[in-house]
Amino acid sequence: MNKKIINLISNRLDIGAVKYGAHLDVHDGRNWEREALEEVLDCMVYAAARLLQLDDIRIKKEKLHEPTTADEFNTEG
Repeated sequence: MNKKIINLISNRLDIGAVKYGAHLDVHDGRNWEREALEEVLDCMVYAAARLLQLDDIRIKKEKLHEPTTADEFNTEG
């Protein structure tokens, strides 16, 4: 599992290097605390959006399995 995490981080760094033309420079003057806060907030938005999607899927599945009136009265078994 740890190797997967390391690979994910390494891949992100490589993507950033390609996108911005250089590897991350920790002394480039950015406010890293602010950057981290903004990224975490973005992550929370993405996670909430996905959870809402999954909840919509769950609701649709539940509606598909709701018994009809006839089913409610057929309780053999």
